[in-house]
Amino acid sequence: MLSVQQVLGNKVHDFTKMTAEEGFELGPAAAADETSLLGEPGWTLFEFDFPNNRAVFIDVGSDGDVINVPFAYSTQMRVAKRWAAIELDAFLTLSTKIKTSHRFIQFQNIGHCGSTLLHHVMNASGSVWSISEPKFTRDIAMNRKSLSRAKQVELAMAGLKFLTLYPRARERDVIVVKHFSQGTKIFDIWQLASHDSKTVFMYRDAMSWCNSDFGFWQRWGLPTPMPFGERHFVWDTKSGVEGEDYLKGLVDFNQQGLTFAALSACSWALHVEEFLHAQQNGLNAMALRYNELLSDRATTLNKLFNFCGVLPKDLEKVGHAFDTDAHEGELTAHSKPVQKLAAADAANILRILENPRFALSPDVVL
Repeated sequence: MLSVQQVLGNKVHDFTKMTAEEGFELGPAAAADETSLLGEPGWTLFEFDFPNNRAVFIDVGSDGDVINVPFAYSTQMRVAKRWAAIELDAFLTLSTKIKTSHRFIQFQNIGHCGSTLLHHVMNASGSVWSISEPKFTRDIAMNRKSLSRAKQVELAMAGLKFLTLYPRARERDVIVVKHFSQGTKIFDIWQLASHDSKTVFMYRDAMSWCNSDFGFWQRWGLPTPMPFGERHFVWDTKSGVEGEDYLKGLVDFNQQGLTFAALSACSWALHVEEFLHAQQNGLNAMALRYNELLSDRATTLNKLFNFCGVLPKDLEKVGHAFDTDAHEGELTAHSKPVQKLAAADAANILRILENPRFALSPDVVL
């Protein structure tokens, strides 16, 4: 059975450390038929709560808009009316009842590379339904070490099916999923979950990326310089729990002088490595660099739409998507001033990328 509770209020919620349940003030639990998740408009899959072996849903209302926003997960939390949980096995069984002919486009990315902007562009095109960072996608990536490969694929397939039930998703034949940056850990899982999907990998040059990454974390609330005690959380988040062994020979993780920039450089290189490895293993993807989107917007967008097999219906609206901050309304909106990396940080970034482990140009074109 399904356990359903009314959302009475919201608490301060950090999705990286808390479940949705911990972010709400909830009313008494009531049992409900689990098929209501299929038939009642407004129920949206939110997260996989693996410690409690359950899939969590949030009711955003039949007219809830979770797509014309920077991040779906934060909007789901803000507009939530009800919270529900179902055991994972029951969730997977329930997903088999969803029949869909939707085609999927996977926007994988390294973060801070125009991926949220392109999410808005795709919605503005009028040809697809695009969702930015549904949290359940991150949950699979961050918990992959404790899940079998088959289970990851099974959960990914089920998650994609439930996306088709989101408000207004049925109005489009094509669904774009803009993943969290941790999605690069499991390129292959999403390809297996949707064999005919198109994959776009978004990135940018290392120097501007590290600066953007630095600004993002400041807006998120990380003090500068980075507190030594935060290094584990920062690296786990940036690397998708890659582990500290990856950093050996690159940086001294236990040195008091460890900088945010050093971890950013390693993270950028890791994402590039993961894409190249996925390509070698047969991933058919378009690599789209933010630099070219800025320097030649028309050509880059034309290549993107052609690769995805999407014909934009409203080019004027597509153009307007570039006129506003893609993160507007969120904690990470660019209106908040932040510090830039120092010259010494830039030199350290180059030193790390020149290490024989990587031997990467900061301006590499994939």
